[in-house]
Order: sequence, then structure tokens, then C-alpha cells
Amino acid sequence: MADNIFNDLYRAKKIMMICGRNDTNKYIKLILRRYLRKRYSIFIGQNTEIKGNIILPHPQNIVLGNGVKIGNNVTIYQDVTIGVKKIDDANIGSSYAAIEDNVCIYAGAKIIGNIVVGNSSVIGCNSVVNKDVPSKCIFAGVPAKKIGVVEANT
Repeated sequence: MADNIFNDLYRAKKIMMICGRNDTNKYIKLILRRYLRKRYSIFIGQNTEIKGNIILPHPQNIVLGNGVKIGNNVTIYQDVTIGVKKIDDANIGSSYAAIEDNVCIYAGAKIIGNIVVGNSSVIGCNSVVNKDVPSKCIFAGVPAKKIGVVEANT
């Protein structure tokens, strides 16, 4: 199934280039977002920034708000929501979370508000994170608290 969507995206991009459309990436993003929403219930906001290499081991029911910034090599498991605290803040880009590089967010975690999750951090299952997470820390619980430190791989 994945091969089909990428073939369709490739064809759509070629057709748009032949027709002289310069904004092909905008349409490719739109098609891909719609496909992910329909197939996997993954909702990604229009202004979400993903630096690269996002890993979704179980791609189901993931919500990434409209202004979320995600770094490189981030792993996100199923049922994760990254959004705003209040619906009134939804139009303000700076009210969304920033996830830095090499972060792992386990199933059911909720990251709410204008916070930063530091490099190489881990967010535990079903945690509700509403405060900044320092680099190389393990946070879990409701509300999430520091329960450990990520040790360097040797």
C-alpha cells in the first residue's frame, strides 16, 4: 500500500512540474497529510515542522498540532498528542511544543503547551508533560516528573 501512495505522489509531482506549477511541495504535503489521516488517523498540522527522520513504529492515532517543531531522529509511538493548553492559543505558533533531536515519546503520552523537550530525552507511556524537559532526562507520570537520566551508550 505504501508503494502505491509514493508512486501516486511522484506522478502528481511530475504532472505539476510539466504544467509549470512551482508550488508542488505544498500539494505533495497536502496529499500526504490526507493519506496519513485517512489510513492511520495521524493528524499533522499545516505548519508543523519536521526536520527529518521521524520514526513511527506503530503509526496509529497520532496528533501533531499546527505549530509543533520536531527535530531529527524522533521516535513517536501510537496515541501520542502534541498540542496546546488552551484552544485560544491554537492560532499562536509559539504556544506549541518543540521536540529536539533523538527524543523517544512512548505510547499515549500527551505533551501540552509551549515547552521544550531536550535532546536525547525519553517521555514515558501515558505521561502528561506540561513543563520543559531537560536534555537526557526520563520523564513519566501525570503530571510528568523526572524519574531518571538517560545514560550514554557505550
